[in-house]
Amino acid sequence: TANSLIADDRADLVFFGGKLITGNPQQPAGQAIAVNDGKILAVGTDAEIQRWIGDETRVVDADGRTIVPGFNDAHLHPVPIYPVSSRLGTVPCDPAHAADLTKLITALREKADLTPNGEWIIGSGYQDTKFGRHPTRADLDRASTDHPIYIEHSSGHVAAVNSLALQLAQVDTDTPDPRGGAFDRDANGLPTGVLRETAKQMVMNAGPPRPQATIAEQIAGYQRCFAEYVKHGITSIQIAGTTPDMVSLLQKMEIDSRPIRIYAMLKVDHLDDLKRIKRAGGLGDDRLRLGAIKKWFGNSLSGRTCWLYEPYADRDGYYGIPPKDSQAEINRQVMEIHSAGFQACIHANGDREIDMLLDAYERALTESPRDNHRHRIE
Repeated sequence: TANSLIADDRADLVFFGGKLITGNPQQPAGQAIAVNDGKILAVGTDAEIQRWIGDETRVVDADGRTIVPGFNDAHLHPVPIYPVSSRLGTVPCDPAHAADLTKLITALREKADLTPNGEWIIGSGYQDTKFGRHPTRADLDRASTDHPIYIEHSSGHVAAVNSLALQLAQVDTDTPDPRGGAFDRDANGLPTGVLRETAKQMVMNAGPPRPQATIAEQIAGYQRCFAEYVKHGITSIQIAGTTPDMVSLLQKMEIDSRPIRIYAMLKVDHLDDLKRIKRAGGLGDDRLRLGAIKKWFGNSLSGRTCWLYEPYADRDGYYGIPPKDSQAEINRQVMEIHSAGFQACIHANGDREIDMLLDAYERALTESPRDNHRHRIE
């Protein structure tokens, strides 16, 4: 509280005249706040906070506006942001940029006009609920037949591609669905261009290599990404699945270039790397910290791929796509993460796959009880 600190402390920043929501039940509200070196000194009335104002203090009149603590986003996938017109730029396909299929095709065609023939056109964020359906290969062929096109659904679990992308991956009527994934097909069994789960990688891996960003370009791209987070009040994030290389890149960035606190979950393929980092005492600090493993186990509800006990209401007899991993395999991986002392952050959406994951957590905790494990379902 305002009276808890000595009188000669001074703040480098004071907000007054606001409506503060603190999130602290002992002092849920206030008018003014004093901050020094990025940390809150005091919350109180305008009069109480006056004592922390010195000659060097920056004083901001909130003018009756609401002030809240910074938000922590517990599940984010930050990506570098590049200008759409650049060689690294992707096409935003979210409703704000592509409200209907006509606008989507136009945006993809404009990108194709800037891209050499044969190279990928990549987009992300489309929502089938806004279009009334998923885009098909026929739709995307209208944007280009000279470039492979891949656009990802907002869930990240479904994508749509054009005919050239399917041809490069040699996907046709006779191609079986990969384990843990599926190709949508028409009445004759021909893939429509809609890819679910592991079918996405099958197509992307078969196409031409994507342009690679330099370290400097990546850092500039992440600077733009983090600036967007801060602009919306997000001051700390949890990266839901990354690599040691990405962590190394973040470490190369100056603090001003990553003005947020980061808790990075390494992907399960890097569990041995995380064990090695832990042994070396390098799990980080309050600005950039490791300690969790992210695994994709189940699938997506919005993408209609997660595994359910009852069929989807709009598809008779369709229960989703079973996880790639068996119960024995998810049990083994959870136990390995748990035994290493890390937090397990594992993705599952469908009730049937969630039961499998809960069984794996219960088994690990029964065999090796541990306080404050914080295992969770993404």
